[in-house]
Amino acid sequence: MSAMKSALREAIVILGCALLFGLAVNAFHPRRAPLSFRRPSADSNLVADLPGLNVAQGGPFRIGTSQVRRLLDQGRALLLDARDPGQYAKGHIPGAINVPYEKPGEAESAIENLPEDKVLICHCEGPPCDLGELLAWELTSRGLEGVAVYHEGINAWLESGGELDLGKGGER
Repeated sequence: MSAMKSALREAIVILGCALLFGLAVNAFHPRRAPLSFRRPSADSNLVADLPGLNVAQGGPFRIGTSQVRRLLDQGRALLLDARDPGQYAKGHIPGAINVPYEKPGEAESAIENLPEDKVLICHCEGPPCDLGELLAWELTSRGLEGVAVYHEGINAWLESGGELDLGKGGER
């Protein structure tokens, strides 16, 4: 019994030392991670260096409205509207192309022509719609890098003062 207590104490000491060492390294690291038990928001600083991260590892990443605007303003992104063509025609974010996830034939031709030098931002109208996220996972499963999900979608775009394009301007 005393050997077990001794082993448990040693394990606790080792874990405590590892925790302190990790915190000390993080405190002095130039890109230290903030200590928090909350999930970072889509507009957090963790993805501020887009697309410098190798974002293909682990699947698509989420971004928020301010990041979408910044990437579009810099010409570093292409919006992919995963809704069906009828919804797309009723209004879409300016510059977005229609890649209808639920219409494989139409989506396939659009996917074949996607640029490799831009962040591909998949979206739909916003929760509860998950077509944008499904499209993003499809693209990453095909080996495309730099795929993001604008989970809040068109609803958040409009709430932030964005307008919709009612034509077919971004469609390829």
